[in-house]
Amino acid sequence: MNTTPAGGAIRVGDWKLVVNGRKHIIEDEVATAEKGEGKQSFELFNLAEDKSEKKDVSSSHPKKLKQLRERYEVLAGQAVKPKSGGKPKGFKSPAVWGEGR
Repeated sequence: MNTTPAGGAIRVGDWKLVVNGRKHIIEDEVATAEKGEGKQSFELFNLAEDKSEKKDVSSSHPKKLKQLRERYEVLAGQAVKPKSGGKPKGFKSPAVWGEGR
């Protein structure tokens, strides 16, 4: 189980549910920029058949999607909210991120 305010994932056996994964980034890019938020998206993977998580099987396994989604939501509701508040005022990313010396 991994959860953040922006998304997360849960694995049960060979099944993995990803909340707001790649699909969310692509579909909601404009909505997120305009509204400051996007809708939740869900991707379901059968890791026994798809170790690389390339084929979303959520539409062909609706019962499994519902089961993992309910379990994820219960556990995510119990998670402690992160204390980080984003980047400090005035923070600028370096032009090149390199190894520390």
